[in-house]
Amino acid sequence: MTVYPEGLTVTALVESANGGIVGINKELDVFGGYDEEFYVASPSSDEALIDGINRCARRFYGADRDAPLAYEPSGTDFLSPALAEADLMRRVLAQAEFSDWLWGFFGHDMVETLATRLAPVNVVDFADGQLAHYCGLNLSRAWMLEGIAGALAADDPRRPRLLDLANQHRTLGLPDALHPDYMVAHWAPTFAIYLITGRGLR
Repeated sequence: MTVYPEGLTVTALVESANGGIVGINKELDVFGGYDEEFYVASPSSDEALIDGINRCARRFYGADRDAPLAYEPSGTDFLSPALAEADLMRRVLAQAEFSDWLWGFFGHDMVETLATRLAPVNVVDFADGQLAHYCGLNLSRAWMLEGIAGALAADDPRRPRLLDLANQHRTLGLPDALHPDYMVAHWAPTFAIYLITGRGLR
């Protein structure tokens, strides 16, 4: 059994999720890629569905500007509405188009301000069924920030800032996902597995 920093293992995550995760066939090396195979479902090949998603995403969000990050997080969030929107649009738009869209969405001061406006959130009460959602919020923010950064050009000045912010969320969120309280243990490990397998980057 490979042991990761702070004892984090996929086995520990699975056990923490009370057997609610299926499809893990081999041990997964969290920080160094795959030890062996990891079986996941194939993405949809329904071209009509994908085309419909793309068209609706452009119609719903293509003109959005100045994301209201001051409203985040609410007292119950386990996803960031703004980052989820940006994560969708990076899958829909070509790189240059997405780059321009992102400047408008997060503002031209995002390099200087995003780390403050989207700082990781500390969980003050793991037994609170609402505040425990922040365990998932930090993890989902991490995978969305990584995906957004990966959609930008290698020399884009936003990319290292986004990756650093993603790592801050990852560092705080992964240990929290192993908290033994039921309000965390029955769901947050699934978010951790989604993050460490890189599924959110696809």
